[in-house]
Amino acid sequence: MHPHSGKKGAEKRLFYWLTTSLLLAPIASNAAAATACQAQQIDEQAEVRNIVDGDTLALRDGRKLRLIGIDTPERARNGQPAQPFAKQATRALKALIAASDYRIALQTGVEPRDRYHRLLAHVFDKNGQNINAALIRQGLAVAYTTPPNDRFSDCYHRIDRLAAKKGKGFWTHPKYTPVDSDDILNASAGFHRIRAHIRKVAFNANGAWLYAGALGIHIQPPDLDEFDLGWLTTYEGKAIIVRGWLRKDKYKPSNKRYLRLRHPSSIETQDAPPAAN
Repeated sequence: MHPHSGKKGAEKRLFYWLTTSLLLAPIASNAAAATACQAQQIDEQAEVRNIVDGDTLALRDGRKLRLIGIDTPERARNGQPAQPFAKQATRALKALIAASDYRIALQTGVEPRDRYHRLLAHVFDKNGQNINAALIRQGLAVAYTTPPNDRFSDCYHRIDRLAAKKGKGFWTHPKYTPVDSDDILNASAGFHRIRAHIRKVAFNANGAWLYAGALGIHIQPPDLDEFDLGWLTTYEGKAIIVRGWLRKDKYKPSNKRYLRLRHPSSIETQDAPPAAN
């Protein structure tokens, strides 16, 4: 936890830092922003009280903040052990925040809060470094896009692929090796990368479905506009790699698994469908 003295003038020092190191910083060009995931705008500045886990902060004003566009390994909770590299991700986030004197700048999401009422934002340190991207670069966070908060999606996934190629952080751990959809019933619930052998692509009132044996990959109606639906049909008879949270099918819990596909970037092949827009 970051100690705060509460001395008179602390807010004045914070204001000085904000105006000199952030508000007066030049806005990056579109090309630079795409390459370095730099902020196009600063919506808010904040002070961090403590680090909750690898992708969650507690702010001094009492709010919780979830770093968006990424996901880090889960810490131990509800009787479940910590996932591999959970402690390393938390330590890395703490080091990045401490190096910024526990003061950060935020570019909030189009959808600014999640169902847990946490603030959703891309976080930048006092030098303008994108902290979300820094965690991906170290191999301690995966890029994961949840519409409508798709800002920096291309940039985060580009860094993600490079970290995986270099074997950074958890990318050498078996948990992050794709699970084959033919063996999906043996996989635990939670985040996975899955090599899915697509037998059938179908569309109905409930959205789009890509069937891969015991695995059903579902694109719900609210997310359909993100995808080129014609492109999806080309995956029938092919193997693709998808990422997301694996769950049991609530209607057939004994022999089915389910993964919700939210965005084209969650398909990890060179032939991934382009976003519809």
